[in-house]
Formats: sequence, C-alpha cells, structure tokens
Amino acid sequence: RAFAKNYADYQNHRRALAELEEREKDRKEREDLLQFQREEIDRAGLSPGEEDELQAEKNRLRHAEKLHEAVRA
Repeated sequence: RAFAKNYADYQNHRRALAELEEREKDRKEREDLLQFQREEIDRAGLSPGEEDELQAEKNRLRHAEKLHEAVRA
C-alpha cells in the first residue's frame, strides 16, 4: 500500500514537472518572439506618427485601386 501511494505521488510529481517544463518552454518561445519583434521595430527606425502616416497611405492606395478596378469594369 505504501509503495502504491508513493508511486502515485511520484507519477503526479512527474506530470506536474512535465507541465511546468512545457510552460517554461512556451514562456521562453514567447519571450524570444517578443524580443525579435522589438528588434525589428527598432531597426525600422520609425519616427513618431510615421506608422499612422503609413497606414493612411496604405488606405489611400487601397481606395485608389478599388476606384481603378471600378472604372475598368
């Protein structure tokens, strides 16, 4: 009986450890991704407000493309 209880406890601890290791692996992967994204943003060298300007230009171009397609139809 004591052996069975100890073995069950051991199995529970092994599962808990495996879960913790998986969570740590996921956390590390997320950290690496965020670090990479931060470095990419830094390398882009955007000035304040430039992202909004780029988004507005993208929207204008998309609208112009739709108008062009409508005229051709």
